[in-house]
Amino acid sequence: MGPVYAFFRRWRDHGLVREFHDRLRRKIREQAGRDPEPRAGVIDSQSVKADAAVGADSRGFDGGKLINGRKRHAVVDTLGLLLAVLVTSAWSWPSSSAVTTRAASTCCPSAGSWSGSSPT
Repeated sequence: MGPVYAFFRRWRDHGLVREFHDRLRRKIREQAGRDPEPRAGVIDSQSVKADAAVGADSRGFDGGKLINGRKRHAVVDTLGLLLAVLVTSAWSWPSSSAVTTRAASTCCPSAGSWSGSSPT
């Protein structure tokens, strides 16, 4: 393990990566003349093909898009700044919207009051 990865792992384990990201997002929002904390967001998902090297337990088949792989669920604010990401198998049950809403509520305390688009 190299020194760069060692630093990253230490920062990740202590929650510093998220802290840095959140501070930068707040600063960008303030510079844009917005409230530091978002009050609205957009929820969406994207199915992506997974390489054969990706374990079958983390892949799934999205019948709507005919893709065998994973699904990225993302929540962004109205400026397009990332708030949350959740990666699941492409086959999400009970529904993609439930998984995406879980991603929003896990990472964003005010997610319950957001309006968002339905996942595609």
